[in-house]
Amino acid sequence: MISGSAHIHWVVALRPEAKAIIEKFSMNLDQGASTLFPVYRSKCGSHDLVISGPGKVNAAAATGYLAGLAGDDGATRGWLNFGIAGSGGNDFGEVFLASKISDSATGRSHFPPCLWDRKLTPKRKAVSTVEQPCEIYPEDDVLVEMEASGFYATAIKCQTMELCQSIKVVSDDPAHSISAITKESVSTMCANALVTIEPWLDAYSDSIKAVNSVNSDPPAMAALLAGLHFSATREHQLRRLVQLWRAKFDDNLPELDPNSYPDAKSCIESIREQLWAENKIHTKLA
Repeated sequence: MISGSAHIHWVVALRPEAKAIIEKFSMNLDQGASTLFPVYRSKCGSHDLVISGPGKVNAAAATGYLAGLAGDDGATRGWLNFGIAGSGGNDFGEVFLASKISDSATGRSHFPPCLWDRKLTPKRKAVSTVEQPCEIYPEDDVLVEMEASGFYATAIKCQTMELCQSIKVVSDDPAHSISAITKESVSTMCANALVTIEPWLDAYSDSIKAVNSVNSDPPAMAALLAGLHFSATREHQLRRLVQLWRAKFDDNLPELDPNSYPDAKSCIESIREQLWAENKIHTKLA
């Protein structure tokens, strides 16, 4: 399993929306990826971005495509949809996290959880995914755009809801016509939004790292798995016991030398007994 690292997948409809992300994380075009859904990867390997094209169907397909490229290595990854939206309010240029994502055609809704304290988190608004660009803005403080519902319904099949989020920048409203939007204005607004959400994005990355750190195998486990024969079931039991130990007692793990145990069963029983004993000690001290 991947150790404490943070890998974030970005799903963005159009190149002007993606420009600031590509530049911030020093991304290069993946020449081996599909030309239908261009994929950019950061030099550090921590960020991937796919350009889906407009619409929820494209967003869903591009999300699935990027998930397929990533494969399943057991790592926890972040999924972010980023782009522009229209608003009926007086918030032109502001950036929001989606508190609710509704599909106007189907009526289905998702509710991305709020992860942190509101001092760190950008303001949240409901988002409605529509079929076509429109200048008829909702009067109930809802943003309108065309990709979030397709992205979210697919992304939550790859990762927990908490780590699937949609970020929207208000590009048009009753005082700023959608017809006035240009590639340059979109790129500028998205670049400003990325600066605004940087503290949130850092905390989001740290959360992914923390989950991967807890779920990763300690170095000694590789030798243990190589030195003893673990069935798939017993390997799963061992990993869960180690995760539980780390959650309760940090990294003060028991000895994981394969020469200490005659077989996999006794190894699991020994760790379980030590975990129970340590738990009783800590309970008495509490």
